[in-house]
Amino acid sequence: MPLLKRSSNVPTSAKNPLPTPPKDESPPPAYTSQASDSASAEPPDITAAFSNLNLNSTKQPTPDQCLAHLKVLETFHQLREDVATRDGLFGIRDSFLPAFKDEGQRAQRLMQIREKRWAVYVTKAAQRFEKWWALSVQPNANPLTLDQMEDPLTYNFTRRQNEDDRWHADRLPPIDVLMVWHAYHLNPRDYLEDCLRFGKMDTWKAGFPWAEINSCVDNDTFEYTATEPAVDFWKKVTGLAWDSLTDDQDANVPCPMCQRPVEIPWTGWTNERQWQVGLHDILRGESAATGFADKAMRAQCNGCRTSLTGETLKLAKFRRDVEALKDFTIPMPGSVLNMDGLPDKAVHGIRHLASFPDRLLLKDIDLQRRIKDATNPAFSANDMKSVRTAIERSLVLGDGVRIANGSRTKRLTKEERIAIRRMMSHYWGNSSPFALDLVGAVIRQGSFIEKMHAIDWIHSPAAVSTMKRLITKYTRYMTIIAQHPNKVAVPTLDVDLAWHTHQLSPQSYYTYTVDKTDKFIDHDDKIDETALSDSFEWTSKTYQKMYKELYSECTCWYCEAIRESHSSSLNSLSRAFKSSSTTGIDDQLANLHSASEHTTGPHISAHNAIKADTLNGRTQREQALQRKLERDYQRVCHRAKKQGRNPPPSRDEYMHNYAYMGMYPIYMPYYAPYMGDPPIGILQSHQIAGCFYTHDVGTRPSVGTGNSNDIPEWHGWLSPAVLAGAIVVIHLNHINSSTMNVYSKDNLSYAYNPVIANDRTPWRASLWRRLPWLGFGALLGVLAGIAAAIAILVLSDEQPVKSWSLQPTVCLAIVTAITNILLHFALTEGVNVAWWKRATDENTEVADLHRYWSYGNSLLAAMTSGRHINMVAVACIFVAIGPVNGPLLQRASRVSLARFQQTTNVRINIAQELPNGYTGFLSGRGLDVGLLAPAFTQTVQSENNQAVINVTAAGCTGQCNTTIPGAGFAINCTVSTMPYALTYETPAPGEDFNTSQEAIANGTLSFGSYMEWTWQAPGIINLGVQYKNDPACDGELQIRNCTMTAAVVDYPVIINGNKSTIELLPGSSMFDDKVINQTDVALTSTSGPTTLGGLGKALSNTYNSEAHLRFAAAVSYELITTGATANRYAVIAENSTLGSGTASYKNCDLSFTDPSNDLVQAVRSLMFRTAIAAANPSLSADSQYVTAQETTTLPIYESHYLYLGLAILVTSLGWLAMLPIFAGWWHVGRTVTMSPVETGNAFRAPMLASSDGNAEIDNLLKEVGTRPIRYGAVATGGEYSRLELHEPRYVQKPWGGQTFGG
Repeated sequence: MPLLKRSSNVPTSAKNPLPTPPKDESPPPAYTSQASDSASAEPPDITAAFSNLNLNSTKQPTPDQCLAHLKVLETFHQLREDVATRDGLFGIRDSFLPAFKDEGQRAQRLMQIREKRWAVYVTKAAQRFEKWWALSVQPNANPLTLDQMEDPLTYNFTRRQNEDDRWHADRLPPIDVLMVWHAYHLNPRDYLEDCLRFGKMDTWKAGFPWAEINSCVDNDTFEYTATEPAVDFWKKVTGLAWDSLTDDQDANVPCPMCQRPVEIPWTGWTNERQWQVGLHDILRGESAATGFADKAMRAQCNGCRTSLTGETLKLAKFRRDVEALKDFTIPMPGSVLNMDGLPDKAVHGIRHLASFPDRLLLKDIDLQRRIKDATNPAFSANDMKSVRTAIERSLVLGDGVRIANGSRTKRLTKEERIAIRRMMSHYWGNSSPFALDLVGAVIRQGSFIEKMHAIDWIHSPAAVSTMKRLITKYTRYMTIIAQHPNKVAVPTLDVDLAWHTHQLSPQSYYTYTVDKTDKFIDHDDKIDETALSDSFEWTSKTYQKMYKELYSECTCWYCEAIRESHSSSLNSLSRAFKSSSTTGIDDQLANLHSASEHTTGPHISAHNAIKADTLNGRTQREQALQRKLERDYQRVCHRAKKQGRNPPPSRDEYMHNYAYMGMYPIYMPYYAPYMGDPPIGILQSHQIAGCFYTHDVGTRPSVGTGNSNDIPEWHGWLSPAVLAGAIVVIHLNHINSSTMNVYSKDNLSYAYNPVIANDRTPWRASLWRRLPWLGFGALLGVLAGIAAAIAILVLSDEQPVKSWSLQPTVCLAIVTAITNILLHFALTEGVNVAWWKRATDENTEVADLHRYWSYGNSLLAAMTSGRHINMVAVACIFVAIGPVNGPLLQRASRVSLARFQQTTNVRINIAQELPNGYTGFLSGRGLDVGLLAPAFTQTVQSENNQAVINVTAAGCTGQCNTTIPGAGFAINCTVSTMPYALTYETPAPGEDFNTSQEAIANGTLSFGSYMEWTWQAPGIINLGVQYKNDPACDGELQIRNCTMTAAVVDYPVIINGNKSTIELLPGSSMFDDKVINQTDVALTSTSGPTTLGGLGKALSNTYNSEAHLRFAAAVSYELITTGATANRYAVIAENSTLGSGTASYKNCDLSFTDPSNDLVQAVRSLMFRTAIAAANPSLSADSQYVTAQETTTLPIYESHYLYLGLAILVTSLGWLAMLPIFAGWWHVGRTVTMSPVETGNAFRAPMLASSDGNAEIDNLLKEVGTRPIRYGAVATGGEYSRLELHEPRYVQKPWGGQTFGG
């Protein structure tokens, strides 16, 4: 039966012959089908619940919306069944099925074939959806920009939806596109952010068009039948076929390099070979199928020959998004919503935390270059890991954080780290323009759709009651989330239906969840089963505790075992306190598995979850969980038997260096076991007293007699094995007579020095007695050195340089040197223990002892140990690397500049009242100012030149912000208007202009600025402004009059203590000056000095100006100006034409801007400069102390903890590598060293034959330390001399070419 039909009419709801009341108001039934009490009862009408659905928009989901959702889900289910079982679709045939003896394997492979058809279909549906989304859904929408993110109106999600924005049945898309859109809604945060970024918020607010879709879904067959206009509209807009199954076009993808369209087949699983098992039990198609919907997708552009893969498409998406950010300031995906899922609204002065990736990609030029290289499609080796590496390099090794935030620190905040991860998560498995892979979203929803089909609520006669009940349960579920924001709440399947339905109305869902939880709750369907199990158990307990009802109703053993774990405590309590609510829960638990078909029933709790706040990663607790569930299952079985029920089925039955710090050179100590191996010489083969050393000396645990002429070359420094060949003669059972002659009593008197038995040292192996205190003390010293380095960097971080008499770098160099010395000393002690411990072990070879010594003393030997590597070699290598911590720690501390703020008291001289007669002199009958005072004249010149104001500010050494009381003005302004008319009447031909017209006779004073001081009001400066602000010929003049009265005011100022200057706070005005009190300025004489008259004279000379505009007949409009101010504020229209004379215009469209604020500021600036100049330091009123906020810039030490961490890591590796070589010290019976005397004693050399065999080195030296000794040739009485250590009187210097015996 075809699923998609075309009809000009929307189908009506045809009734089944099974009538039942339209709405069942009886108590909600259980979620299992109940047998009818009467076999003869008339079957119910299963379509009655859908006959009259009210699908208007509501704040919460309604039963009718849930029922409409069930209809749509059933349609999706039928679509999947039809696609999956259509043999040959996309070239995938059931006949590809190999021959299997096992029917289970055959069924599994057949399921894989059909699932592949569905996956290809969904991939094609996602491509069709992308085209529909771009061309049909608000196609002219403007994307969100960074500037718009600053506007609160951008996030007005609660605006009432306009009718024009709503959906119509004639605009609905095909069923496959509708299915993708449905899954898109069920990722609410991604959907919201995409709608914001794409500018499609009207679509977001409109939500899923329930009524329109419901009208197109048949109540009986659940077929989706669109109207003819909808089909025509789809074809016209997208150019695609309505039915995806009849659309034979290949996938069309633009080439990332040349943008040419590249056609790619949908799948390569189109032959039988692809479905055969290859290497590692993997189907061949996994690597051989290269279609667009395949895992190994590959194609090549026919134009530029660029290879297209999944990685190149993801890189192309990232590159496009970065270019859109740079060119159009469109934010990157994942940078709009914060951690709570809410838009990161702007707060003045505070950075957007979520948009940190945008700032980083916009401002870091080096990162932009690396991103461009990493996303270049010409380099096939590039992938998203290359992008991640580029970003990590900018954040960790570069100045990305500092550049992005415009701050001094390079540290990432938690929110900024999450913002980077959130942005990158949109690209790892997603090459579409959307925030998530919509193909995966649809596939994941398939499980939920199958469960809805299996539970078959859509055919329940009590469907309405069921929907009411699950909505109530959903509301309770959201309450649990709101009350436990740090827990993972897991919904049951019934809750999830209501939850999904609510998400399909995004505006209502957003408002509801934000109001209830202060977060926009997301829907995560990718949580693993282990995390779900624990969280489901917690959710069940919480629900049961809050509402005294059972949370899950399921028929599998798994959920009953979970419920046993959280209800056992209630069962125990119920035996003592048998409440009615607990009894009800017991009854519900008892009936869970009463149905006969429990093994095939739907698993209501088996669904994915959400994370209300934070979610930990995958935990490693599967085995513990399995054991716990098994115990709970056994208890359930026991209880079932006790209650006379059959036990529930088991689960199986159920189914990754500069030597400078700032500007200072550093001292870089280096300490390692060896820079090289000092060569000692070559031991020639020779016979020694009937004993010999051959190659076997290093390979076998025993030594024999005989001769050898093939002794290898040995290099080293006092190797125990070499020492044994030089001073040690091993006593064997066969010693010839010549040997006895050499070692006679006459020749070796020391051989007969007996040691008293009572002086012998006993063997005492002990855990505490033999503890290598020096070695462990050195290891503790290393830890102390690490702690000291941490303390130095922490204590010096952001501290002024002057606060440290000894630079942190010097301290770190000292600490590093001591730490490395202790580390090497500990290695030496550890090698001592390891060598002697190895010597006590069974099956030890001489070569083993040599290697322990050699690896512990030679880095080269340790690094070339090969298959003989041991813990001593590992420790030596790591200790040798240890001195790298020196330059790392030096890099960990740098000097930078920082600003500090503190409160300080500043003394400054400023006059609160100007001295009488300070500014000028009156003269003439008009009592006008005729001359400025000399001191004031200098002040006026400084003001005109905008010279800095020098001042002595004791107590301020940096930049000080404060307010200072001084002579100023209290201002009061009024605003008014006055009409003007410049339009003239054109005379009739042959007549003259009517000169009585206003435009000709008077014109208008289009601009006037006046500063005025009069002797009648000696304490006042008047400002008058009149200006024409409209280019029109007729209109109103703007008039502003301000009276400025002498007063004491608080000036907001900035004092620069370093330069001894002062200035008014930028951006402040006279209106910001706080008036303390008005001052009385008296005129003492009508001819003589004046206090403010000179000020007024200077201001009027500078700023008084007029511009008079009138119509002058034949020369058109005439403009006459005086003063410079009018020219400064004149605005000439673009189409004005300059007349023939100076300052003459042919048009009346000249206008002016308001000069009043600038003129007031000029009065204030001159008055402030005058108050500073007029101050008398000897007057207490003029010498003022004020409290200021001082900001100073000082050099500080800045710690970089990355280098500290690396230094600690290097040191810790050496520290940890040494612990194993100390193991076994308790097996050694004395304090041991690697002294050649002590090892020679252990080999029982003849010179030490009579010494204490267990003597410690100090006692051994007391016994034999004074004996003379020399190394050379010793005559044996035979053919060859021996080369050994002996008493000097028996030793001769070997000659060149001499050979030796053994």
